[in-house]
Amino acid sequence: MADVRKKIVYPHRTHLLKEQSCDVCDEQGDHLLGVYKQPYIGLWICNMPACEEVAKSWLNGTTVDHEILLKEFGSWVYVQRSNGMKESGWIIHGDAYQEEENGPFWVSVRDKHHRSKCVTLDLLRSWN
Repeated sequence: MADVRKKIVYPHRTHLLKEQSCDVCDEQGDHLLGVYKQPYIGLWICNMPACEEVAKSWLNGTTVDHEILLKEFGSWVYVQRSNGMKESGWIIHGDAYQEEENGPFWVSVRDKHHRSKCVTLDLLRSWN
C-alpha cells in the first residue's frame, strides 16, 4: 500500500457495464466514488477502508468543491454561447475536476432550459 500512496489517479470516465478494478489496489472494484453531480466521473474502489481513504485524498486534490465555486462565482454565471453571445443565468452544476496532471479543471454549467456545457474553470473565470 505504501507504493500506492506515491501515485495519484485522477477522476476518470467510468464504464458501468463491465467489471471494474479498484483504482487504488487493482482488486475488484465494488463501487464508484464519484465527483459531485458528475454521474460517470470518479474513482472505482473496493470495500477496503484504506483504499477509500486514499481515493478520497486523491479526489480532494483533483476537484474543486461545488460550494467553493458558488462562493467564488455566486448563484449564476455568464457563459459564452457557440454563436459568440454572452448569456447570463447559467448555474454551476457540481464539482470541478481535473483529468490529468497539470491539466485544466473542468466544470459543468446548465441553463434554465437544461442545456449544458462542460468548460474549463479558467475559461469560466474569463467570462465572469
